[in-house]
Amino acid sequence: GTLTDAFAAILAGAAAELKDRIEKLASGTSSAEGFIDSDGVDFTKPVKLAVTIRIEGGIATFDFTASDGQAKGPVNLRPSMIEACVFYALIGALGPNLHFNDGMRDCIRLELAPRTVANAAPPAPVSNYQMVNLKLVDVILQALPDEEQPPFLEDDRRDEGKPEVAPPTLEMELAPEKARVDVVVIGQTYAPGGKPAREWTCALRVGS
Repeated sequence: GTLTDAFAAILAGAAAELKDRIEKLASGTSSAEGFIDSDGVDFTKPVKLAVTIRIEGGIATFDFTASDGQAKGPVNLRPSMIEACVFYALIGALGPNLHFNDGMRDCIRLELAPRTVANAAPPAPVSNYQMVNLKLVDVILQALPDEEQPPFLEDDRRDEGKPEVAPPTLEMELAPEKARVDVVVIGQTYAPGGKPAREWTCALRVGS
């Protein structure tokens, strides 16, 4: 009837909207991982949350199977909470004005290994959601590929041999007015020794 047709159209509209945004992401696979300091019971062992995201044909697959096994402490999650974090990150990254409803599930696939921190089973405790959710959202956002963008200016051309005339490559470089000169640094920093850490000091040196 008319009412059920309207509901179906609303669901299909949300799915089409999200699929359109996913199709603008760079196709392929990207991964990220993050650590919680401990599960609150064993303070000697960090807990790893890991995701690999595959983008293909307007479908985003989120693979959490590389996350650590379920923990003794209450940092474990169930699939419903994983799904909530995925949509929270996706909508925040791709468009806060996207119309969220169940139709969006048509564009998302979740892969979860049993008895892991991302898909725990009894008797694993699962009550400490907020801290774990925030870390998981960070990991998902880190793994999300960049949206494919058209050239910012019609005459943009890369000229790696002449940096003084190379075109801007980041949106922040196109600010209409700047009071001072910006120096944009693109790079990565890693925790010393490759061990999980909340923070560490890094520095940048220009010249000798």
